[in-house]
Amino acid sequence: MPSGTTYDVSDRPPLSTAEILAAIKQAAPPDCDVFEVHSSLSLLSGLSRRPHRWAFLRAVRSLVREGKTLLFPAFTFSYAGGKAFHLQHSPSETGVLADWVLSLPEARRTPSPMFSFVVIGPKSPLFLQADHRDAWSAESVLSRVEKLGGGALMLGAGWDYLSFLHVVEQRLMVPYREFKVFHAKADLGQGPVDPAMQVYVRRRDIRTELDFAAAGRAAEEAGLVKTALLGEGEVKFVSLRHIARLCQERMGTNPFFLLKNGQQTAMDIAQVTQRTQQPVFRIALLSAENPDYLIEALKKQIAATIPTRSIAFYPSQYGNFYSDLTLDDSPLRTFNPHLTIIADTFESLSGCSGQYAIDEETFHLRLNRWHAAVAGWAEASENQVAVFRPMWATASGTFSGEENSARLATILAQNEGIFIDTPSLAAQSAIPLRDPRSWYLARTPWSPQFAKVLAEYLTGIVLDRCGLSVRLIVVDLDNTLWGGVATDDGLEGLALGGDFPGNAFRDFQLLLKSLVQRGIGLAIASKNDRHVALDILDRHPEMVLRREDFADEEIHWEAKTDSVVRLAKRMHLSLSSVMFLDDNPVEREAVRRNLPEVVVPELGNDPVRYCEIVSRIPQLASAGLTSSDRQRGNAFRQLKAVEDARRVAVDSQAFISDLAVTLRFALLNDGNLSRAGQLMTKTNQFNTTLKRYSAADLKALVQQGHQVIVLEIADKFNPPEIMGVAVLQQAVLDTVVLSCRAFGKGVETALFQALAAALFRQSGLYLRVCFTPTDKNHVVISALEALHFTPHNDIWLAGTKSLSLPVSPVKITGLEEIFQ
Repeated sequence: MPSGTTYDVSDRPPLSTAEILAAIKQAAPPDCDVFEVHSSLSLLSGLSRRPHRWAFLRAVRSLVREGKTLLFPAFTFSYAGGKAFHLQHSPSETGVLADWVLSLPEARRTPSPMFSFVVIGPKSPLFLQADHRDAWSAESVLSRVEKLGGGALMLGAGWDYLSFLHVVEQRLMVPYREFKVFHAKADLGQGPVDPAMQVYVRRRDIRTELDFAAAGRAAEEAGLVKTALLGEGEVKFVSLRHIARLCQERMGTNPFFLLKNGQQTAMDIAQVTQRTQQPVFRIALLSAENPDYLIEALKKQIAATIPTRSIAFYPSQYGNFYSDLTLDDSPLRTFNPHLTIIADTFESLSGCSGQYAIDEETFHLRLNRWHAAVAGWAEASENQVAVFRPMWATASGTFSGEENSARLATILAQNEGIFIDTPSLAAQSAIPLRDPRSWYLARTPWSPQFAKVLAEYLTGIVLDRCGLSVRLIVVDLDNTLWGGVATDDGLEGLALGGDFPGNAFRDFQLLLKSLVQRGIGLAIASKNDRHVALDILDRHPEMVLRREDFADEEIHWEAKTDSVVRLAKRMHLSLSSVMFLDDNPVEREAVRRNLPEVVVPELGNDPVRYCEIVSRIPQLASAGLTSSDRQRGNAFRQLKAVEDARRVAVDSQAFISDLAVTLRFALLNDGNLSRAGQLMTKTNQFNTTLKRYSAADLKALVQQGHQVIVLEIADKFNPPEIMGVAVLQQAVLDTVVLSCRAFGKGVETALFQALAAALFRQSGLYLRVCFTPTDKNHVVISALEALHFTPHNDIWLAGTKSLSLPVSPVKITGLEEIFQ
């Protein structure tokens, strides 16, 4: 239809008063005398009828004469934006019917600056005297409608407009809302005032999308709604008491019943809670010139990717690069960053616009100074240092400083730092490294576009340092690992290896193989014939990934969301540690919607881009590999062997006894320090307090008199490996972390009981365990409850039973060293 077109509707017959009254009386029970009315006159009239003002007003007056009281929302949402409100002159922002009714001399408007109602009828005084300062309180207008046995009358309006459900939300204190007080001026009949109106509003730190229609649909399914036809629409009625009771029942098990994507909101709330429970992760991003573009790009990328941690950036000042790194009392040392990032080009460290602007002797003098400062900080810093290998951003040249780079790389490796291959990143991105204008105007070492590439890479390092990187990749088969459909094309008909597109699928498998070798687990979730799929894995000559490369598999015709949940559970991983790769957009969307914690990249269906997309995912980056990381792939397969053995065991005790689990306690030393620090910073599930002690922090705790205990675990499938750390101060376990790969072997209860019993024998004191609950560490509660520890606020206290209860037959060694 052309924009601006107008239509003459005078030839359409109007809705009559008789029709309106007949529909209302057919839908509403005769004994109900209070109605909250929501209307959509355009939906009632449609294309064949037209609304007539006086037809509706005569219907309203007729109902009033019968003893009915009607309330019409006349909300003014603009008040929330600071616009002043006037009781007599501010028009309704929720439909014309409220303004029509207000024109009647017997109608009144309730004195609320945001959620007012036009009320007419014999019970009007009850609503004019309601609580107007708290929009949805127990004494608010709509709460009184409910108490009086009233109902919602929907004149063509959809259930999404049922504002009474805000009362239910506030009554149940739903977790996605919070109270907010609005202070804009309002004239409520006695001159301008600040009414300090309190409203239970949606929280801004999480994502919410209301779905009040869910309550309406449920009420209709339950037979609580009566309906009548009017014009081209419908009139519906539901008792507020009935719909409130229904919502309270549904929200008792699902607090997000009234939201469209409650899983997403629940995850957001959990992430916000986790962010407040954990210490701030401190980052220093330094450059000999101006790193502002890179800092801003990194802040945005981290905010979008790491919602569970609060990040603080060191406020570096231009010109302070060398003093920050070299002075003993520099602000940088006081800030004590968990991660220091040094990002420079040869232009920035030499202070020139290119190789042509500096002679070789001066270049090497400045380069040596830069290398000395960076190397000194790498050796002195208690935490990790990441350095971008300098390169000429404007053009390559003979002044390369290769010898200095080799020395710095060695120093970083010796101190668990990272030397980042900038030329490789530059080649992959194909983006100009330098923006001449930003260099000359702001002395920024990188172009804003390349700064985004660096920020993406650095976010991966931060994710890994925070223990938030992906541990398990769940991958589809058909048209993801190979081209074609296994059950249709058979082994010989698949595209894999050779020419396009088979060569692209083979390269993708090579990339996944490299991730497996780095310690990331790989599992299959495929809708397929299991026998056919496994035969391809075993026999196809171009397969890079064989059956033994996969830690587990779910190959059947069931929902992949269920497969992902089962795989994560068997691997003892939280869903946030899982990535799902599938060429099918429907499957990707199903996992995103139902399992929002899972990382689901937009893989697409073009195998040419699979490697590029996956290789740039921050959650797959690594801040440095340890021998434990490299062994994790084998550990996942051994974990599956343990789970398989558990399924055929007669009982759990016999299973653990046959598994021959050993738990060795040892004090912190130089040999286990690195692994202990890694566990402390990365463990989320079995983590009693979410304190994030680095290796340096653990050494400091020992110096302060704490006992830092390292837990080494082995069984008949797994060689001894450090899988846990405990910090003990006298009779208090300050923190305990345990790798998820130790779960299900009886270690969870054995370690607490062993420490509690040894402590009691030595000192007569009962062990106290500090505990901060999160959405992920409920496994800790299970272990403590099994031992009859008693919760007291943030402490769980052992008792007499805790020392002697029978637990799993885990062999304990090394306690004599701890309690000598």
